[in-house]
Amino acid sequence: MAITINGTNTVANPGITGADTDTGLSFGTNEVSINTDGTERFRVGSAGQFGIGGATYGSSGQVLTSQGSGSAPQWATPAAGASEFFDVAVGTGTSGIQWSSIPSDVNRIVMAYYDVSGSSTGYFEVQIGTGGTLQTSGYNFFDGYVGNSSGGSKRTNQSSWYTTMSSNTGNEYSGIITIQSVDETNSWWVIDWVNYDDVNAGNTIARVTGSKGFNGRLDIVRFGPTLGNFDSGAVSINYFT
Repeated sequence: MAITINGTNTVANPGITGADTDTGLSFGTNEVSINTDGTERFRVGSAGQFGIGGATYGSSGQVLTSQGSGSAPQWATPAAGASEFFDVAVGTGTSGIQWSSIPSDVNRIVMAYYDVSGSSTGYFEVQIGTGGTLQTSGYNFFDGYVGNSSGGSKRTNQSSWYTTMSSNTGNEYSGIITIQSVDETNSWWVIDWVNYDDVNAGNTIARVTGSKGFNGRLDIVRFGPTLGNFDSGAVSINYFT
């Protein structure tokens, strides 16, 4: 294909073209543009800045974001992680902490808690859901004590993820729970949960690993005792896109 030097050097008639006279390179003062179909698509400025559709260089911290196969990319500000802190009040009878406004593009949730205990002899559990409704079946996981030679238990189709360390008054726990999406539609999630007994330290560290799938996107999470209420402690949640 022959290369043509076009003296007009405009967007509609670039300075250097091939057989297609409205597609090629045009030149300005210390800058060069790539044009197709008579329209400027990309520009490199004098400092090496990169413009889309002209002198649109974005702003500090922005990234190029694809708009699909039929459109040019755009500068966009990356979505920031969001967080919320909840302090469990002692003696209020809180049966569980529920976050029901989680953004639909969240793909990772981290909960941390300190010195939590419950009013009844039950367990602490985690549930997730979609459409503002918690799921009450289909939780598969393995739970056991870290370093305990007796092993643990495999649990299938449960009503929640839970750790079998008793939640009753006198047992205070601290720990961290990570819930992570593993597919692009955010409809399949895995959990990694480490729970530590602050009162009986030394041989009471439990771990839960498991999975849960559902149709829809996660937008609600609950953490609390299976029986009774919280009677002490603090809990925080952080979620990330």
